[in-house]
Amino acid sequence: PFLLIGSSLPWLVVAFARRCFGASAMAWQAGLWCLVLPLAVSLGVLALPDVPLTVAIMLALLALVRAMDENRMRDWLLLGVWCAAGMYTKYTSLLLIAVLALLLVGHAEGRRRLEGYGPYLALVTGLLLFWPHLLWLGAHDFQPFTYALSRAERVRHWHQHASWPACFISAQLLAVGLVSLLLWW
Repeated sequence: PFLLIGSSLPWLVVAFARRCFGASAMAWQAGLWCLVLPLAVSLGVLALPDVPLTVAIMLALLALVRAMDENRMRDWLLLGVWCAAGMYTKYTSLLLIAVLALLLVGHAEGRRRLEGYGPYLALVTGLLLFWPHLLWLGAHDFQPFTYALSRAERVRHWHQHASWPACFISAQLLAVGLVSLLLWW
């Protein structure tokens, strides 16, 4: 299933680009560029939660763009469904939800949409779908979080506050540096 899910990502990028920029060659270029991104290349080959998370993010973005354009309840409902699906795959998708909320508040059209029922339908849908997992977390003492905190390395020296982020950023630059350089050039 991961190969199937991962292979849908370029098509979703094309659909999103078409929706935002019209039916043009740029949409197909976006889909092709998606194929050379390091994360996108490995999607589906590796059975990681990033595969369904990335697809859920694209589906949520596509639902948001449709909801903002047409204000159909179906699109707002789908936005809630895909945000909940993202939360089930990885808790970091909460960052996407926060960015979408900021987008709604910070954009004039988004503020206009907040006067209707759509965004609240998306919020309630997402919460209802994710509620069983929240109950499970509470019943099991928030195990994923306590596990991660128990394995986190403690800072022992003052210089680690700077060296650890520098090492992380360096590793990210090495991982995607070549592609970033090619895109920037």
